[in-house]
Amino acid sequence: MYLLVDSGSTKADWVLFDKQISHFFTTNGINPSTQQEEIVLDQIASIARQIDHEPLKTLFYGAGTASESAKKHLENAFKTYFPNAELSIFSDLLAAGRALCKGRKAIICILGTGSHAALCDGHNIIYQLPALGYLLGDEGSGNHLGKEILKLYYYEKLDAELKNKFKKKYPELRSDFIYQLYHNSNPSPLLAKFAEFIIAHKKHPQCSGIIANCFDQFIRNKLDTYQNHSELPVHLCGSIAFYLHDEFNSCLKKAGFRTGDFVQKPIHQLLEYHRRELYGLRDEL
Repeated sequence: MYLLVDSGSTKADWVLFDKQISHFFTTNGINPSTQQEEIVLDQIASIARQIDHEPLKTLFYGAGTASESAKKHLENAFKTYFPNAELSIFSDLLAAGRALCKGRKAIICILGTGSHAALCDGHNIIYQLPALGYLLGDEGSGNHLGKEILKLYYYEKLDAELKNKFKKKYPELRSDFIYQLYHNSNPSPLLAKFAEFIIAHKKHPQCSGIIANCFDQFIRNKLDTYQNHSELPVHLCGSIAFYLHDEFNSCLKKAGFRTGDFVQKPIHQLLEYHRRELYGLRDEL
């Protein structure tokens, strides 16, 4: 059997499959570029405890896998629990491309805890800008939205009613939250959780303003480089793309791009892609 993984920084979806059988699992996210070794090992160990035997091959798609150091970090962790399984490591962008493009050329975007975009031919990434992560990039992502509302809150620029609701939902802000944030080993998901509040109050002028501004930055910094390919559809995946789909599509149209398909999690479409490649079959899901 094969083990397929699609991991963001917050959640990882796993499926153990062969020609006919598929078993799905979920763990916390794995990001070898931002997480310490023991965190990555814990997630792989939790899967190893749930499956009966070692897979023939693991197909890992995830964020933070671009550098050779990150790949080595991930390889060492998988070898600890699956010493004999072959391991292939791919980017989360390629997962989105293979899941959504259906073998055809398109622009693909991830808008989740983090964000990225690329040009894909349906099987491989043709071109992408560097992924700068939550410190320098991730425009339009959950952590970007979270940072923007936190700044309004701490600078006392939130509408009074909105501020009271924000304080009530997140009582941890009353203590030493800033200290905890800067000493957190994985701050991106911590920031991204505040995007839930923006989504819940997306009709409020301040929240809608944050959404539009963050999406405009994403389009300006990540998609403008593909203006010569604006005839191609823009496919989306990720939680922010899912819950703010209409808002993002509105920004896309204003920028002259075509909207394509979107899914919150691409694991089922990615499974279909690999079943088709391995067995010449489509998954019946």
